[in-house]
Amino acid sequence: MMARPRWRVGATAVLIALLGTVAYADSPSMPHAAAATSAPAAGADAARSPFRAARVPWQTLRYGASKLFVRATVEVELRWRPAAGIDLLPVANGAPRQPPGPRVGELTYRSSMLGRREHETLAFVPGSGVTLQRSKIAVGRYAKVERYADAQVRVLRYKPASGLPADDASDWPLEKERFRALPTAARSALAPGVLLYAVAAAPLDRIGDRAALAVYDDTLGMLDLEVLPQADGLEVETVHIAGQPPRPPGEVLRIAVRPRGTPFEFLGLRGDLTLWLEADTRLPLQIDGDAQLIGALAVKLEDAQLAPGASA
Repeated sequence: MMARPRWRVGATAVLIALLGTVAYADSPSMPHAAAATSAPAAGADAARSPFRAARVPWQTLRYGASKLFVRATVEVELRWRPAAGIDLLPVANGAPRQPPGPRVGELTYRSSMLGRREHETLAFVPGSGVTLQRSKIAVGRYAKVERYADAQVRVLRYKPASGLPADDASDWPLEKERFRALPTAARSALAPGVLLYAVAAAPLDRIGDRAALAVYDDTLGMLDLEVLPQADGLEVETVHIAGQPPRPPGEVLRIAVRPRGTPFEFLGLRGDLTLWLEADTRLPLQIDGDAQLIGALAVKLEDAQLAPGASA
C-alpha cells in the first residue's frame, strides 16, 4: 500500500456552518508526529523572513458566528513539531520541500457543516509560512494529500470502502494520483490557511504598517495587508483565555486583507477581509467579510488557549 500520513477524525470535531463552501476546514492530524513543543526561536529560516514564530503565544482558537438563525463555530490549532517527526510523503519526480530548520508548524482546522465533517492540517515552515504538505479528509467522502516539491505538487486522493470506518482514512484505497505543475512564483507562496499565523507573526504593529503575501491554492495570488486607523466594528467585548480571568480587549489593530490576482476565500469569507488583532497577545479577535448567500459576517473569537509556557 502506498505511504500516506495516518489520520482519524475524532467524534468531538468542532462544528462550523459558514454557508456555502467551507474553505480550509479539514485535516489529517498526522498521529505519527512527535509531541508538540514551544514555538521555535528565530533561526536561519526566520532571519530571511518577516515572520517570527516566537511572537505567537496562542495554541488553540475557537470562533463563532451567527446570522439568519445559523450558528457556526470553527476551531484552529497551532502546534510546533520536531521536523524529524513530521509525516511527509516522498515525491518521485523532483525534490520535495524539506524543513530548513529543526521545527515545523502545524495548523489544523476542524469543522462540521450540516452533518458533514471535514478536517485539514497544514505543515509549514515557521519563518516563511511556505507549505510543505496539506492533508484533508471529508468524512465518508474522500481524503486527499498534497505534497509540495520544487516545481510540482503530488496529489493523492483516497476513497472510502465498504467495511472501513468512515472517519478514519488510514486504510482507504487510493483512487488516483496526479502531479500538478507549480509555477515558479508560487514556490515561496503560502496556503490561505496559514493566514492567521502569518498576520500574528508579521511585523504589523502600528497604523500604516504593510505587508504583502503570495498565496497559492491551485492559482497564484497576492494578499496586501495594512494596519488601518481605528474605527468602530469590533464586536468582541470580552477576551476569554484558558486559565485567566475574562477581560476586555487591550490595544487592537485593525488590519485590512485585500486580495489581488485571484479570488480568495478564508473560513467561508470571500474577497476583502478585516482582521482585528490584539496587539500584545497577537490574538485574532475577529474576522469580518462576506459569506456566500448570507452577506456580511463577523467571525468572532470565543475563547483561546495559550501554548505551554507562553504568557499573554
